[in-house]
This record gives sequence, C-alpha cells and structure tokens, in this order.
Amino acid sequence: MLRRDPDQRPQYADIARVCGENKIDFSREPFSEVLLGRETQLAALESVLRKAQSDAEVAVAMVSGRSGEGKSALIDGFLEGLRGRDDLIVLRGRCYDQESVPYKALDSVVDALASHLRKIDSLRAAVLLPDDTGFLAALFPVLNRAEAVSLRRAPNLKMLDETQIRKRAYGALQGLLYRLSEHATIVLVIDDLHWGDAASAEAVHFVTRGVEQPRLLFIGGYRSDEADTSPFLNAWSALQKNDEHSPAKLVEVGPLTRSQCQRLIQDCFGEQHENLSALEDKLYEESSGNPFLLKELLDCVRACGVTLERIPMQEVISQKIDRLPEGAAAILHTVAIAGKQLSAALIERVAEIQRGLPTVLNHMRNERLVRFLDASDARLVDTYHDKVRETTLAMLSEDERRTMHRRFVDALKQTASLDVDAFVQGVLQGATSTESMLENVFELADHARSAGLGEEAAALTLLAAEQARARHAQDVASELFAIAYKRLESGQIKAAAYRIMEGYATCLTRTGEYERAESVLKQAREHGFDELQRLRILQLSADVAFRDSRMDESIQYNSEIMQACGVKVPRTTMGRALKSFIEAGRSFFWKPPGDHTDLRPARTQESFLLQASASLNMTSAFSTGDSFFWPIWAGLNRSHGVRPDSSMMHALAMSSCVWTLIGFTKRGERQRRLAAEYLSILDDHLAAAATLGLIAYGSMSIGQFELTRTYAAQADREAVAAGDRWYRNFAQLHAAMGMYFVGQLDECAMACQEILQRCASGKDMRSNCAFYVMQRLAGDHVNPQVDTSLITRQPNDILSTCNLHKGLALAALRDGKLDEAIAYLEEACQRPLKVRMPHVYVYAGFPLLAMVLRRKAIVVRKANPTEASRLLKRAAKLTGRGRWVARWMRSELPFTLREYGLTSALLGKRKKAIRLLQQSCHVAKELQAHYELILSKHALAKLQVEQGVADAERFLDEAEAELAKYREMIKRGFAAAGVTILPVPSTTSDGCSGSFAAYE
Repeated sequence: MLRRDPDQRPQYADIARVCGENKIDFSREPFSEVLLGRETQLAALESVLRKAQSDAEVAVAMVSGRSGEGKSALIDGFLEGLRGRDDLIVLRGRCYDQESVPYKALDSVVDALASHLRKIDSLRAAVLLPDDTGFLAALFPVLNRAEAVSLRRAPNLKMLDETQIRKRAYGALQGLLYRLSEHATIVLVIDDLHWGDAASAEAVHFVTRGVEQPRLLFIGGYRSDEADTSPFLNAWSALQKNDEHSPAKLVEVGPLTRSQCQRLIQDCFGEQHENLSALEDKLYEESSGNPFLLKELLDCVRACGVTLERIPMQEVISQKIDRLPEGAAAILHTVAIAGKQLSAALIERVAEIQRGLPTVLNHMRNERLVRFLDASDARLVDTYHDKVRETTLAMLSEDERRTMHRRFVDALKQTASLDVDAFVQGVLQGATSTESMLENVFELADHARSAGLGEEAAALTLLAAEQARARHAQDVASELFAIAYKRLESGQIKAAAYRIMEGYATCLTRTGEYERAESVLKQAREHGFDELQRLRILQLSADVAFRDSRMDESIQYNSEIMQACGVKVPRTTMGRALKSFIEAGRSFFWKPPGDHTDLRPARTQESFLLQASASLNMTSAFSTGDSFFWPIWAGLNRSHGVRPDSSMMHALAMSSCVWTLIGFTKRGERQRRLAAEYLSILDDHLAAAATLGLIAYGSMSIGQFELTRTYAAQADREAVAAGDRWYRNFAQLHAAMGMYFVGQLDECAMACQEILQRCASGKDMRSNCAFYVMQRLAGDHVNPQVDTSLITRQPNDILSTCNLHKGLALAALRDGKLDEAIAYLEEACQRPLKVRMPHVYVYAGFPLLAMVLRRKAIVVRKANPTEASRLLKRAAKLTGRGRWVARWMRSELPFTLREYGLTSALLGKRKKAIRLLQQSCHVAKELQAHYELILSKHALAKLQVEQGVADAERFLDEAEAELAKYREMIKRGFAAAGVTILPVPSTTSDGCSGSFAAYE
C-alpha cells in the first residue's frame, strides 16, 4: 500500500484474501434515511409483537403502501431491531411476480424454516416434528434438507385425495410452528403478498386461525394499488369475513412530506449548491414523496461545481458497477434474470465467479444494487428493488438473456439430488407417470423455456405441472399444463400426450372452464390411447358434459363406459324398465362391504363402473327418468367382495336418493348412513363433496332440514378443499333450501345471491335453482330485483329449467300476471313428467300451480263462477295427488296440505279446510320447518276468525307479528346480499292482492 505507483498497490480483493475475509457481511446499513417519518408505523408493529408475546397466540399485521413508499424498508427496519434476540425466531420470505411455483407466498418461508431445522440438534428437531410432517414435506420437498425430516417415513399418498393431503400438511405446519413457539415467539414475515396465490392464503389462514395456535406474529406486506387484482389478498379477504378472531392490524405506509424530502436531499448534497432549492421542489414533485423513487432520482443527479445535473438511470447503474470489483455485472445480471432471491452458492455457479464473491456482494449492497434477505446459512441475495431488476434486464440483449437462462438450467441440474436428464428422457420416451418429486422443477422449467430448449423445456414444464397438481396447487398446475399443451399442439413431446391431456382437462374441469376442457377432451378422444386411458378420458368427458348441461352427451359417454366394463345398456324404454326391475331385485341381496381388510381392492374397471353408474343416475335425474334407476343398482350389484373406495361411497349416496324418491325411505336412509360412515375411512375430498351433497339432497327430500344444513355445510367445505366449483354450488343450494325451511331467511337470501354470482362465470345451471329459491323466499311481500342476466338457459337440463320456470312463475304472480305464471308452471310440471323424471323439485311445482290456479279463481269468480269452480277443482285435484306423493317426499308436505286446505275453503268445505291446515301445522312443527309453520298458522288463524272460533283473533295477531318478523328478516337478507328491493305492487294487473297464503 506504500508503493508510489498505484498500479503496484494490491487491490481490495487481494487484501481481503490475505486478511481472510471470506464471508458476506450481513450487518445492515443504517435505516435512518429510509425510515424517516415512520416512527408511528414502527410503534404499531412493536405493539402487535408485544400482543403476540403477552397473549401467547397469533397476531397479524398487514403493511400496505404503494410501490416504493417504503413498506419493505419498514419491515427491514423493524426486523433489524429484533436482531440478536434469543426469544424470537424470524422466518422471512417474499413473493415474486415472474415465479410459477405452488404456494409461492410460503415457498421461501418454508425454505427458511428448513434452514432453521438444520441448525437445531437432530434429536431435538425430531421431537418438534408432528406426526403429519410427511404430508408437509410432500407439499414442500425443501424440508427434506433437514435430517430430522428426511429420516421420517414418507406417507403413502396414492390412496388419498389431494385436498386431504393439503389440509393435513397445513395442520403439520401449524403443529410444527406451535412446538417451536413454546420456546420462542415466531415472527413470520412475507413481503409482496400482492403477487401471492389463493392456495397460500388458505394455508396461512389455516396456520394462523386453527385450533392449536402458535405464539406467532404474522407480518404481510403488499402494494395497496395492486390489492384488488391479487389472488392471495382476495382469498385472504374472503377467509377473514367470518373470522371470529381479532382483525389484522393494518399498518399503512404513505409518501414522505415535503419537509422530509428536503431533509433527505440536503443530507445528500449539503446546502452549498446554488440550484438546490429549485431541485428540492422539482424532485419532490417528480417523486410525489415516494422514498425509493426519490433516492433513485438523487442517484441520477451529479454535482458539477456549484450546479446539479440529471443523468439516466441505466448510466447510474453502469457507473456503480464500474466502481465495483470484477464480477459485479455478472452477479447483477444473474440475480435480475432469476427474478427471485438466490443463494450465494447458486450465484457463484451461474455467474461463474471464481473467487471473491462475498467481497463483491458486500460492495454491491453498499451501492444499493442488491440486498441480503436472510442471515441464515442459505445467504439469500436479491436485487435492492424491483426497479433495479427492471433496469438491469432492459440493459441485456435477447441473446444475453438466453445464455443466462441456459446457465441456470445447467447449474440447477448439477445441484439437483436426482438425475434431471433421466426424468426428461422418461417423458420423451412415453413414461406414463413420475413417481419421485424433482427438486427445483419449477425453476428448471421456467429457465428452460426462456432459454429456448424445445422438447427439454416442454418435458420439464409437464413435470412441473404434475408436481404442482401433486402439491394441490390447481391454478399453477392449470397454467403449466396449458403451456405443455401448446407444446404438444406444436408437435413436441407427443409421447406424453395422455399425461398432458388428462392433467389439463382435469384442472380445467375443477376450475369450471368447461369449454376449454371439452376442446382438450375432444382431441383426446380421437387419440389412440389404451383401454384404461380411454375410459378415463370418457369419464372426464361425461363429467364435463354433465356440468355444462349437455346431458345427452354425458349419458352417451357413461353408457359407453358401462358397456366397456361388461354391463349391457338397454336401448328402449321397455328395456330400461325391465332392467330396472331386475337390478332392483338383485340389489336387495347386496350387502354392505364395511371396512374389512380381507376384502379385495376394487379393480380399475370396477371403479370406473361404479363411478359411471352414479354419474349416469345423476345425469338422468336432471334430464330423463328412463335411466334413473337401473345404472346405480347395476354398479353396486357387481361390487360384491370389493373393499369400499371413493367410487362406492359416491354410488351409495346416489343409490340412497333413488330409494328415497320411489318411497323406500328407510332403505335410502340406511345407505345414506353407510355412505357417511365411509367418509371417515376414505380421504377423498372430491368424492366427499359429491357424496355429502347427495346426502344433503336426500335429507331435504324427506324433511330432515337440520341434517340438510349440516351435510350441505360439510359438502361445501369439501368442495372448497377440492377446488371444485360445481359441487360447491350444488352444496350451497341445498344449504340455502335448509335455511329456508328452518327459518334462517336472511342467510338463505345471501347464499342464493352468492350462488347466482358464482354460477354466472361458469354457466352453471344451479343459478336457475338459486333464482327459484329467491323468488319463493320473496313471496309477494318482497320484490327483489334479481339480475336475470345471471340466469343460464340450457333446455337439456330439464330439472334446472323446471326450477327456472317456477321462479319466473312466482315473479310473474307477484306482478299480477297470472296467465303467464300458469303457463310457466304448466311447463315446469308437464315437461319432467313426459320424460318420467321423479324428483322432489318436480313435485314442488304442483302445489305452486295449485296456488296460482286458486289466485286466478279468486280474480274471475265474480265474472265467471263456472270458470272459477273449474280452476278450484283442478287445484284441489293437484294438491290431493300431491299430498299422496309428499307422504315420502315430506319437505313439500306442509305447503301441499296448506294449499289443499285453502282451496277446500274456497270450495265451501270449511271443516275439511281447517283439518288440512291443522295437519299442515302439525307436519311443519314435526319437521321443524319454522317458516312453513308460521305460514300455515297464519292461514289457519284467518280461516278460524271467519268461522268465529274463540281466541282466533289473538292467534291471528300473533301469527301476523311472527310473519312480519320473517318478512323483515328476508328484507335484511336481500339488502345484505346487495339485491335491490323494488316496491311491491299493491294491486296486481288482474285486480288480485294479498299473500300467497291467503285463502280469500
């Protein structure tokens, strides 16, 4: 250093090597500048931390601000104050815009958790691990880097449903954090949540709001201007709606004031420059008080004598790099290309730095080009800000980017624990599946595509899609399958055609994108797959056609599956009737298999047969009665000696509905209980959602409304876990019906509106059913303005069309359009009968038609007594027959008896009318159908007042008071659902007014 010639003096790197500087300095630079004016926000975070420690539970703080306003700097400054504390465990991560990985909000946090476990004694770490750690490691393979986790026996996931694995993994994460928090409070930090995914929101909510809550502070940072479009934040908001825990503390970070900006500028340049005052005003106006933008603008200003001049941002970065040791440019390019935080070891490999990496990184940090996110052994490095990354990428040519991506592929292959090339060759040679999880497959696929590696990139993308699906991240899987499918269409990886088409179609079906799913399946059906693969494609095709209300196609596909499985499908009505009698007789000898381990597992074709039989029955329930009976019995009759599986569980639930609808209610109830018992044996959320939804429907049919609500709520949870929209709508519809009958009318209105809005995006015909329930709920005393554009019209779905016509009839009746209402209800009743379709929703149309005929008779009786008498006799005939049917479909029995009684009163049969209305009240009370009970009590009291019955006036007043409460509840429900309520016409266009329940 004392030599006069500067060229002969040792460089910084030489001194560092001699002096032994061989590690990155993770000490932070002072935060006084970037945290200027953030005292209130820091105090708020410290307050939430004290709450987590004192209450020994989860506390949540959400830090929001626009890009560059200092939310990340605030979190950094807060964590800097926690450095060195033994009573805290800090786990930090962030999301990245360009990253396509499952659970992207948790990915880097679990990485930090794995690093923490590696630093703990392996015996102590093993004690901390909960029983379901294997499920957590299945979602986050990085945990296997910890010895205590890798030594755990991996669970057998093949027989488990993907969402059950996911929930058990969430529970394991919560349990692990709980045990860690017994010794120190956990500070869990995730920045840039606006780029997170919905699955991560579900996981974080589960961990922070479960039964076994850890002592934990969760800090989430996000850009407030991107919150509305964020999947994570939208899902988080929805999950928080019904949260009984204390709300998250919102810590908002805004722009700096003018005086604070002036202070920063003066600290940077002093006060000797002649144009400083003008510069202060200009920079404040250009930055609008944004701290990061102001700092970058200051970097773009240089002093020339006593004046200040502006220079471009790219030139600023170039000048910074020129001041740094050799290799700084390659390091910055590497981190920018990665688009995420990197370990120092990976940077060294990709940037091809031979020596001195810690020294260069320390200098780059001082120049605010990179930052260090963690002080763990991972040594994570990221760009200082997104603006630095964007500017750096703009400086690179397309060829330079491709070269860097290729280096990443090579480096990730070398660090992978498995042979990546062998996996790729397996895909290209037509392997049917991949058993092992390939580490870093998402990064490999991203870099391979960006490097233009053709078939290798396509194969890695398929592997990434399958791994995302295995880790139960449907959105990521669908996105990656779409990329692989495009590569398949362009002629690449033809050997993997089945894997791509089946995976892509399954993801699209779950998320309700039926048109795209059908497009993929159409191509798959034309492909020369083997027999089992063909059956799986037909099964998916039948499911998509059913959900998309193409009932005839669904019946055709399911029939083809059953024939392929050895069951003869009858072609004529007589043949189907004969087949139904034969299979029904055989089914009486079918014995439930129980859960005996000595039973053999179902063969693949037997599972296909059971699933197809249940699917064919359900499709027929929506479109035609000819194939409603025999398929489900045919499937179960051929399952003797087979161990229960998800297909059998679903089939039993469907069979229970069939027995109930034809009057064998006890047998149907036994099979419902049996299907429900299998739920505790089998872990399959999609099958559970279908099964519980059918059990809820069956319970509603026989009037067990509390059970309906219970099973429907469980089905809804299972459908949410499975990520399946159709079964969620199906479950919520029956939950709404249960709410209607038990008198929770406000919740019923809100549930129906939610179904309507969710169905609109996916053309789900459950919107018609929800519309009917809303109109029945409104009666003629509330006039909701339902958006009819949300209604889907698919004539092939006869059941849903029937419900639509019933809803339209009720709306027309409220407007006094009685003839129009009658026409709708005639169609709703007659069309299902023409195709011999038995269903409780069909039978509900008959008392509704009788009600409208009665109202019509009231209108015309003065002008045309003969016509009025004809209408009333027809109404009495309808309700008389309906009463017979409703004896086993008891949900509509109170309504049917009430209408029969009101019609009888108008025909002059007052004693019979009172007896029928009393029966209606008795049945409604027995079924605990509280709303139907008060309607029947009100009608009975009015008739008794006219008859001069003692105390009838008092009973009428009580009934009217109760009815008024329910009507207010209905109005509150519609208002809470955002439905506009219009004035109710006081007199209809036909001159008729009054309640639907009025006998007049």
